Amino acid sequence: MTSRLSIRALLVTFMTAVLIAPLTSSADAQSPAAGTRPLAETMPTCADVEAGRFKARGSSAMCIDPQAPRLARSELRSKASSLGLTAADGKAAADFTGTDDDGADGADTPGPLAVDCPANELETNRFESCYLGEFAFVVRLIPSQQVIGRGSILQVVYGYVDNRARRMEHEVRLSLYQATGVVRAGVLATVLISCTTSCTPTTTPPPQLLPFRTTGYDSFRALTESPGTTTDFTNPVAMMTIQSTAPNPLVDEIGPRADVRCDSTPNVGPATGGCVYYRYKPTYDLSTLDPNTEEVAWHVWWAQNNLVTAWGREGYGPALTRTRDRQLIRDNRTEACRAAPSPRPPGQSCDEYPFATTHEGASKNPDFSWHMIDARQNTAEGRDYRRPWYTTNRLLENDQFWVRIILPPAGAAAAPDWLPPSRA
Repeated sequence: MTSRLSIRALLVTFMTAVLIAPLTSSADAQSPAAGTRPLAETMPTCADVEAGRFKARGSSAMCIDPQAPRLARSELRSKASSLGLTAADGKAAADFTGTDDDGADGADTPGPLAVDCPANELETNRFESCYLGEFAFVVRLIPSQQVIGRGSILQVVYGYVDNRARRMEHEVRLSLYQATGVVRAGVLATVLISCTTSCTPTTTPPPQLLPFRTTGYDSFRALTESPGTTTDFTNPVAMMTIQSTAPNPLVDEIGPRADVRCDSTPNVGPATGGCVYYRYKPTYDLSTLDPNTEEVAWHVWWAQNNLVTAWGREGYGPALTRTRDRQLIRDNRTEACRAAPSPRPPGQSCDEYPFATTHEGASKNPDFSWHMIDARQNTAEGRDYRRPWYTTNRLLENDQFWVRIILPPAGAAAAPDWLPPSRA
């Protein structure tokens, strides 16, 4: 017990000297990997230490061990679940505090994230991200190279971007689940969010002692903003710094950098702007079971299955590409419905697919469909369903998306007898 307490006391000393001091500079806050030390001094591999390429400042040194046995992907997911870092089904398990405009997609409401958390890769949807990884390290005596401790840390990084404010929130969960020698006393850890550009940390979690665990984890939460009103692209990543009994800290960039876009585009959500994981292509669902949109849904279903190209149908054709160009939208509607009856039959209007609000619309693409459908449904689908969905997902010019049709259950009524629609 005395030995463990003395090691912990030493760790507290190192925390003050090595981990907290570099954080006093706001310039360092965006590049925590560097801190006040050269990057090479904070990321030495054990091969560097053995070969003398890393100059230790004391009688021991910490080093990254890329040759250490790693859990297989399935084992990593299982271990993360058993420790409580992720949910039992491998999904994210973090809660965030975003506020919602309508709650329609569930992504920007308070509650558990819906994104999957795969091993050794970054998964995102439009608002959420998750990464699960493992970090192995060794403590060696210098110059004998005797190993006096080993450790492995499971890492989960949850990310949330707010579609109604230019801010990002991250929770990093760390669990020191393997430890031998001096590492069994625990390691000190700090977590910071680093961005390439357009990123300002607003809250920084304090350093914590990571104890050796057989269950549970330690949590670090950080809030970051993208100030201004221009459209900015940034690449946040969580940086973990750990410190054992050796004088040198180790820094790890946890997983790949995420691709985030923050904008304050007029008429896209509130004036406060918002952020999205812009490389993710969201899916717009249209249901044949919804009496407010069923005729639109059936028309899109027919078009995706009968046109030369399955526009917007994931796995079968290309994604649709959003346009906000009003003239192009008018041209698309005019061309698509050129052959429609005029005046329109009572209670009906002309529906087109691909949507007029896409670059795949009829004025640029001869492979389109039109049909006369219930006018009330046609208006409701565009005004009450798709327009708010565009806003929630912050779909700007040239952003891509999919369209998925929700069909009746097997054995239910077939497609309506007015299909296939008339063609121009």
